[in-house]
Amino acid sequence: MDSSLVDIIQLCHLADRKAVKAYADLARGSADAELAAFWAELSRQEIEHVHHWQVAAGYAERGWLPQVFERPLEVLAELREAHRSIDRLVMNLGPAPGVLTSFTMAAELELIMLHPSFGALFEVMASLSGDTKFLDGYTAHLDGFVRVLGARAQGNPALLSLGEAITGRWQRSKLLGL
Repeated sequence: MDSSLVDIIQLCHLADRKAVKAYADLARGSADAELAAFWAELSRQEIEHVHHWQVAAGYAERGWLPQVFERPLEVLAELREAHRSIDRLVMNLGPAPGVLTSFTMAAELELIMLHPSFGALFEVMASLSGDTKFLDGYTAHLDGFVRVLGARAQGNPALLSLGEAITGRWQRSKLLGL
């Protein structure tokens, strides 16, 4: 068992747990029923991601996952910094943020969670299990988020750019995992 790989997976797991709470908080704080349902659905999807990380952690703890990172200690340091960024984002979000603030925070959250380690681990898990359901589900999660972001961006070029960045980063992340 490679303890650094287990630590990396645990940090990915924790990031998705934080996303579950962030999206649930957005759902509770939204005055728009349609948007509240969207945030609640994202929270539900993040719960599925949390389950994936639990499975991955079990694989890693049993030594069934290869160390896929050339410099795992650097990856750990980057993921720890990502957690600090997630905490700052969530902490700065008020109890009832507006649409633009909500989407800005959510887009930044998704970008942080698109660290290349996520894509690399998704690809390895899919390869080992022969099941691409999670990888496909995560792609659908991001595509759905970007679609609604574009519809709700109110012409805001910064939000539209964040959507494009999410799509591009996920594609690069998956390529790095191959």
